[in-house]
Amino acid sequence: MKRKYLLIAAVFCIATININAQNNPPVAVNDSSIVIYIFPNDTTIQFNVLLNDYDPDGNPIKIAEVFQQGEVEYFNFTDSSIIYTFSGLFEIVFQYRVCETADTSSLSNWAYLYINPAMDENAPVARNDTITCSPGYYTTVNVLLNDYDPNGESFYLYRNHNIIYDSIIEIIINFNDYPILNEGYRKTFYIITKDTNIFHNSYDVAYIYVKIENNNFYDSLNINNVNARFNCFGNHFWDLPGGTGAKYFVPNGSTKATIFTNTFWIGGLDENDNIHLAGERYRQVGEDYWHGPVSNIYDSVYDAKWFKIWKLTKQEINYHKSHWWESGYAPIENILTWPGNGDESAGQLAQLAPYYDKNNDGIYEPMDGDYPVIKGDQALFFIFNDARDYHSET
Repeated sequence: MKRKYLLIAAVFCIATININAQNNPPVAVNDSSIVIYIFPNDTTIQFNVLLNDYDPDGNPIKIAEVFQQGEVEYFNFTDSSIIYTFSGLFEIVFQYRVCETADTSSLSNWAYLYINPAMDENAPVARNDTITCSPGYYTTVNVLLNDYDPNGESFYLYRNHNIIYDSIIEIIINFNDYPILNEGYRKTFYIITKDTNIFHNSYDVAYIYVKIENNNFYDSLNINNVNARFNCFGNHFWDLPGGTGAKYFVPNGSTKATIFTNTFWIGGLDENDNIHLAGERYRQVGEDYWHGPVSNIYDSVYDAKWFKIWKLTKQEINYHKSHWWESGYAPIENILTWPGNGDESAGQLAQLAPYYDKNNDGIYEPMDGDYPVIKGDQALFFIFNDARDYHSET
């Protein structure tokens, strides 16, 4: 007799689930403050940013990191406060975040502390000024001419932490102010205040906007499939220290630069067998070349003419050749000012930039039918020399 058995197997599973309370990160909340600063000394301020920050779980918190923007002489921070020393001229901003005291990896969002100087409603009013200046020239501006005090009280120019009993500010655009020259303008600020015995909040700030004229020290060959920048003092294919880098683009219209910089390194022996070398690199250490031809006189008149590149096309020259004789015709600037002749009284060569001399008088005069001679469909013309000054690079 066969017996049948029913086998019943039971499998028991025990699952363990751990439920942990979620640890919420701290929360940082923006702060702002208006502060009176005592004139003329810088003021040290301590600001407790934790007063409105919190941890959702009630855990203790502290400052984790701080970054600063603005005119701050010094700053530091404790577990709860940001400490800074600053002259109080402009708004400053601190960016910070907090963490749990016991778990520094539990970080909050970024928050901001905005500090603004208290403004006196009776403070003098400064208005912006706009002027023009050519490279190498000094320009002065009377900044107080359009400023005023609402109560008719006296006010003064304040610069470099001192009262200046004058209203004139001198501006110069140097030939090696490359970032400013590339931008074509300069912006600087000045401050007016009432007197030396008042609170520092009784002041106003305005700006001087300097538009740079005759700022033609660079240009580009940009036909066919290349766009290459040239500088009038011979250091080519880039926008110089403080700029954004290489400017020899292939293909034209792209940002692919195939060459970084280019300059001539030329050396030889003089009549006394002394080596004479001009070999610039990046014009960060010094300069061996300067704009313009060799001359006995290097002054503002010279610089105004020679801190420049002349750019012309064959089409522009052909148009001049066909129309120079017509009544009312006016040549374009680079044909009109083409530097065919140097100033012999200043020791320059008589003949400089190549030109066609229609009447063979040795003087470039576009309204007599003379015209620039270039090679190719587009050309840049400039002259540079190594004789103007000491070779501070080599």
